[in-house]
Formats: sequence, structure tokens, C-alpha cells
Amino acid sequence: MIIPTLIIAFIIFFLSGAIHKIEEGHVGLYWVGGALRNGITEPGYHMMFPLITSFANIQVSVQTDRVENIPV
Repeated sequence: MIIPTLIIAFIIFFLSGAIHKIEEGHVGLYWVGGALRNGITEPGYHMMFPLITSFANIQVSVQTDRVENIPV
């Protein structure tokens, strides 16, 4: 009974870290074993190998900030 429980717990842990989302206006960069992977991924849900692969959301959309009501 312990072995099936451990297997199910491992699968849940693996899937919780494997699925991630790249936001709109961003692209995804991936590192596999510490080395930057060639290419980028588009927005949406993607899968990766947890503990081996890491990712970063990089904003590529234009952002305009406006500052008002500041005394000079």
C-alpha cells in the first residue's frame, strides 16, 4: 500500500512543477542543466522537466508609463 501511494505522490509532484504558463506579452526562455536553450516559446501553457529545467518570463510588449500631478 505504501509503494502505490509514493508513486502517486511523485506523479503529482512532477506534474505540479512540469506545467507552467507564459503570459501574454511575454516569451519564455529556458535553462536546461544551467545552459541557456536556443529559441523561445510563445505565450500559453507549456511543459518542462522540473529540477532539470528552469524558465523565465521575459516581457516583449511595449509598456508606456505616465506620470501626472507631480509638483516641480
